[in-house]
Amino acid sequence: MAFALCAPVLLVVASPAKGKSGAVSQNAAAFTKPAYEKKNTWFSLKDYSGKTVDLADYAGRPVLVIFFASWCPDCRKADPVIHHLKDVYGPKGLSVIAVSIENEPEKVRAHAEKYKFDFPTLVGGKALSKSAAYKARGVPGFYLLDAGHSVAGHWFDDQKSYDKELSKPIEPLLAKKS
Repeated sequence: MAFALCAPVLLVVASPAKGKSGAVSQNAAAFTKPAYEKKNTWFSLKDYSGKTVDLADYAGRPVLVIFFASWCPDCRKADPVIHHLKDVYGPKGLSVIAVSIENEPEKVRAHAEKYKFDFPTLVGGKALSKSAAYKARGVPGFYLLDAGHSVAGHWFDDQKSYDKELSKPIEPLLAKKS
């Protein structure tokens, strides 16, 4: 007669440390992801390489969403402004996501590489751009979402003052975040 020995398995699950009052300590808060409420601004799209990018992954952070097209001359003019805003405000907590209204990943990839996009660049956002949340009138369209992902501001078309106009509401959003 053969016997199989089974070793007991101990599973330890870390739970947030609670003080005498029952409140979760600040160190324990780092273990929990903020709850995300899907608002009408929420989206989940694929980038040009096929990876899914979900706005919920940016919970608790302000996000600048830019609708663009590779064939759009005004979008190309706006590219340096996007980089400037990302370089200045990215380290302070602003995330940037570019959403192409085109459905051709290769065209979007070529544009992102040519203009050195170092932020998520998504494909197939035309329906999203026309949704009730965004109502884009064309491209480029800039949407500043607050940390709860409500629209805090929007700008359209070719404006030479994008960086000045967009900087005004970004600073207070980042101040609220910290």
